[in-house]
Amino acid sequence: MEFLLTYGWAIIVVLVVIGALSYFGVLDPTSLLPEKCTLQTGPLVCQDQVIYAVQENNAGYVNIHFKNIFEDAIQIKSLNVTGSNFECASDFFQPRTVSPGRDACIGLSCDYPGDSAKKSMSLKLTYSKVDGLDKTLDGEIVSSIIDVEQRRDVTICNFGDGNADGKIDDNDMDFLIRLITGEITDPVMSAAYDLDQDGVVSSGDLSLMSTLIVSCTCCSDQEMIELVQEEKKDDNPSYQSACWSACGLPYDDCQLPVSSDVDDGMIQITDAQGFVFDDYSQVHLTLQNTQPDDINIWRAGAAISGGDSCYQSFDYDWVVPASDSACIIATCNNEVESGQNTYRAFLEHDLPGRTSRGYAAGNMTIEFQEASSFPSGACSQAAGDGNGDRSIDSGDTDMLQLLIEGQPIPSYLDTDAYSIGADYSESQTILQDIIDLCPSDEAKFSAADIGTSAACGVAGEEAAAELELTSSSGYTFAQTIGEDENIWSQLHAQFN
Repeated sequence: MEFLLTYGWAIIVVLVVIGALSYFGVLDPTSLLPEKCTLQTGPLVCQDQVIYAVQENNAGYVNIHFKNIFEDAIQIKSLNVTGSNFECASDFFQPRTVSPGRDACIGLSCDYPGDSAKKSMSLKLTYSKVDGLDKTLDGEIVSSIIDVEQRRDVTICNFGDGNADGKIDDNDMDFLIRLITGEITDPVMSAAYDLDQDGVVSSGDLSLMSTLIVSCTCCSDQEMIELVQEEKKDDNPSYQSACWSACGLPYDDCQLPVSSDVDDGMIQITDAQGFVFDDYSQVHLTLQNTQPDDINIWRAGAAISGGDSCYQSFDYDWVVPASDSACIIATCNNEVESGQNTYRAFLEHDLPGRTSRGYAAGNMTIEFQEASSFPSGACSQAAGDGNGDRSIDSGDTDMLQLLIEGQPIPSYLDTDAYSIGADYSESQTILQDIIDLCPSDEAKFSAADIGTSAACGVAGEEAAAELELTSSSGYTFAQTIGEDENIWSQLHAQFN
């Protein structure tokens, strides 16, 4: 008893200290181990590793860097990482090919790694030579844990480059499409192609990928990979401005040849003309569809180093009929000086029969000429949209009023686009009815194209399928015709 009274307080202090050290991980033997990543002797060596603890969704993420030290290409088929109350696994549907002497980064989604400062794990890797037999390598990882608040703070392996070939290109577009359509299922690829960081691969990621590839022509492969990783931290990544700022605007300083056309094997930009009007400029692009299918255009334009950019996008289907030509007007962001220069022409479109997008881009010499009036022989504005603002509204009826009164008109005005009725007065009346009755821009363009506000109604699917009407300028309006059967008959007779 005397002993306890004399030394009891010391024993209690020792026990409290031991408990505190244990609680904070000081007595965890793992915390005393040096960080390492080892594999059995084989074609791959483990060079580096990192573990993330993501507070946002109570999850973990592991990056492991390997190097191929053999003279043959090696395919990594699967990688499994396990530890105490911690597991990451990935069976790759698409093997990751590592060229001789090259590095590969594999990132795995995992359980939450817990509160430990350091984690010890075993790993098992399945690999083969190309067309060879599968073999396995066992190894061990000891790594510190990095706490981050959200997924955007995680450095994801091969972000944007899901097939891990060291570049972001058409192949990545193809894999992204196959993930969206469910043709393949690959969690590592999905993480790499989740460009908007919303946790799923979707059409939004496809749009970002397309913008990235088209806009970053001047960037090297490594610059693109670094840029997309940095933009990942932004809630609204802007690859176009980021690429142009980091690498230069897609122009001839990318050492791309200047050609007379731009062709991606499906659709061509065969000609480009520039016009300088009183207060702004336009580029008129002539397109040729080389496919036996209709192609929808999403956006088109031309840009030059230094800031001049002429751009047109569409919120609805703008169709170039099969094996046919079309013309697009792209309005420039400022008044371009007259003269000849080399521009980066680009075109984004739907691929026939697929839910994905294709793109054509290249350097073209475009000559801008001053125009005192809308030039004949150039692209025509869409019917009803003589001022070319991609909308049929009061601006067009105001322009028609100037024509009716014989007043001076802007040089950029395409008066032929207002030839809807027998004269300008009738055209103004028809346009005003279209503005009042049509529910959307697409319906307005469709109605103006055939010259009657009666096309502003909404047809049922059966009527649309029966008519299958497509206008001369490419607007499909089968979904926006009137409900009256007599109107359907009249339209059918007029257009067939």
